[in-house]
Amino acid sequence: MMATAARILVLTLALLLLAGCGGGPSAEGYREAATEICTEAAADVSAIPPPGDDAAAVARYSDAVGEIRARETVALDELEPPDELEAQHTQFINASGAVVRSLQDLARAADRNDRTAAAAAAESGARAADGARRAAEDLGVPACGQPGQA
Repeated sequence: MMATAARILVLTLALLLLAGCGGGPSAEGYREAATEICTEAAADVSAIPPPGDDAAAVARYSDAVGEIRARETVALDELEPPDELEAQHTQFINASGAVVRSLQDLARAADRNDRTAAAAAAESGARAADGARRAAEDLGVPACGQPGQA
């Protein structure tokens, strides 16, 4: 009888351990992966020299930063968040996508030397960046949603 109880206990513990290992992503694992992706993107953005005052430089800068942020967004979107972070993850991905679109709009406006459109894109980008920062904080990933450039 004692041997059966011990076997059941060992079997139960083994099942619990196995369930913990294969039960989907953990919040900690998700946050570690997201932090790595965002830290790398911020470093890449920081390596790009800020543009001068001319429109062509602004367009090149916006294109370069937009490419990095697009890759970051795709990589983050490929992460599988745990169920409890799904809504915040979706908010962050949506806000990050809006940042990328605003950078693309800014680059196009600068190419056309359209100051009105450039100002609108910059304003839209600032709102999107605020949303990305808030969503990153809600996710518990403060390294995400950062500009990577002073």
